[in-house]
Amino acid sequence: MRKIRPFWGNDVVKTEIWLDALSKRGWELKRIHFKCGIFEFEPCEATKKNHRIVYQKGFSGVSECIPQNLVEDGYKEVCCGKNFYVLSTEKEPMSAPSYAGFLERNQKRAYVTGIIALIGTFWFSLIFIFLLMIFGVVFFGGGTIESGSQDNTQFVFSWIEIVISIAQFLPTAVYLVCLGTWIKLRKTNKQLVLLCGEKVNLKFTRPVELIRSKQEIKKSKKEKLLHF
Repeated sequence: MRKIRPFWGNDVVKTEIWLDALSKRGWELKRIHFKCGIFEFEPCEATKKNHRIVYQKGFSGVSECIPQNLVEDGYKEVCCGKNFYVLSTEKEPMSAPSYAGFLERNQKRAYVTGIIALIGTFWFSLIFIFLLMIFGVVFFGGGTIESGSQDNTQFVFSWIEIVISIAQFLPTAVYLVCLGTWIKLRKTNKQLVLLCGEKVNLKFTRPVELIRSKQEIKKSKKEKLLHF
């Protein structure tokens, strides 16, 4: 079975919960094409698994590079890719991988998409104002709109016209995608900041700093900082 989630990285916690639910229904994750968001599953016995997707910039995609302390704590490798690896466990671990890598990645993405969305908003605002001025002249300034006879109107479509029409729509599509991504990332980044805690390390230099203690996790749950 294959599932496509092109924007899975915008809310990694939601994606992990989705993977947990599928494992309970008898679908085991085998591979993720991280760039295009294709998830591959195989049938298995229904089990309760906790999945964690970790982003570590510079990760080679080799399973031997996964921090050993996570493996010793009961996590098993599911799949790996460049800058990403996925772990799962069937028991209550003493520690958990940090979301610091995803937080750093999403903050950069939010910055880029925010700039594009701002430029797009400014551009479409100018177009909207220009159209209002035209309608104002036509309807309130005595202007007229003339149209010729449509008796001999012919509609001829060609592939070139279709491509041009699509190309004209692309800027609007890019703007809408960037705006939606920026809004989503702002929301999820606030959650990741809470999940990372005070000891968040965005440099991701030492494997030890990828871990949160069990006491920190319990404290976050009591303070209702974990939104699962």
